[in-house]
Amino acid sequence: MAAGKMSSLEERLGQLEALTARLESGQLSLDESIQAYTDGMKLALSCKKTLDDMTQKIETVKLNTQKMLSGELESEDAEDGLAAQESSQEGASASSDFSSDDVPF
Repeated sequence: MAAGKMSSLEERLGQLEALTARLESGQLSLDESIQAYTDGMKLALSCKKTLDDMTQKIETVKLNTQKMLSGELESEDAEDGLAAQESSQEGASASSDFSSDDVPF
């Protein structure tokens, strides 16, 4: 599942780069520039949300590993906690797929 999410992130970053190039080209009308900027902001916010989710997951794994090494947490407990977090993040991710309603303009 992580590979699919990363691919989606990479695709969105590619789209953001393409929009940036179009804006920097100076060939867009004012209306087209505003639309490209709006689309770019939506993509940027979506990418940030995905990166924040990934960062949280890495922090959880890191913390659980430190606890396991110090003897505070058994391996099975860490795996159960990670599985529960992945499940809740997938549900949150599905419900928080990015839409134009998320941008205030």
